[in-house]
Amino acid sequence: MSSVHRILTGLEFVADLKFGRIHWPAETEDIVRLSVELSRVTHSGLAFAAVARPADGECDCGQLDCWCAEAEEGVERFVSASSAGEFRSEQGAWFGDPSDEWPSSAEESEMDLLIVPGATDVSGSELQWPAAAKCPVWFTGREPDRLEAIPPLIVFCDDLSDAAAQHLSLAVELALAWNSRLLIVHPLSPHAETLTKDEDDLLRQAIFGRLSRNDFRALTHGSQLRMLSGGLNEILKQVSAEQVPNLMMSSCGLAGGTRPNWRGHLLLWPEV
Repeated sequence: MSSVHRILTGLEFVADLKFGRIHWPAETEDIVRLSVELSRVTHSGLAFAAVARPADGECDCGQLDCWCAEAEEGVERFVSASSAGEFRSEQGAWFGDPSDEWPSSAEESEMDLLIVPGATDVSGSELQWPAAAKCPVWFTGREPDRLEAIPPLIVFCDDLSDAAAQHLSLAVELALAWNSRLLIVHPLSPHAETLTKDEDDLLRQAIFGRLSRNDFRALTHGSQLRMLSGGLNEILKQVSAEQVPNLMMSSCGLAGGTRPNWRGHLLLWPEV
């Protein structure tokens, strides 16, 4: 059963005082399309938070209201174009700092997933977003509307936490919906080599016990399990040396203090 029931997508628009209109980044339509697809896959409700940084210069409140109304209409058009008019969503638009407003809105609305533009110019606290949003955050990749490989590769990092067990079902769902390969990585600690045989057997029993609670038989391209040492950066480096991952799913704890230097899709969930 999916762990996602309510999705919030953060979009950013720009208010142009000179011409009295708003502009959208080039990838906006692709991010909306990805959000609609994710909502369909997970049978989730979908909402959009369109946020603009305060415009330079003076403008009256009436102009701000007009821009926000125009932004909401723009989101509605993007959604209609992505779903042939057969999909409904909620949308709101306002001014503020997107890196503060998006996670705050996700927390207040009790969302299960926050989708944000991965290429946006955000603050250094980016990896703290999942904790602030109280839900996983999907940082979109360089091709936000789709996963580029055929078949795509989803890499799921299972740190044996309860949160990881919950999100593994989402990884299976996505792999099934997108006809993807699924690689499940169990990150080993630096002291793994010193485990006794009994300790190693218990670790493997725990890993395979968790996997047995999910049905991988329907995955067209199957699934694999690997045990790799290190944090998310090290795991990404090892996997990327052999193949091209499209979506990485991991906890913030495994990511450490810095986001991986990688332009693909990244889903991080908060530590519990």
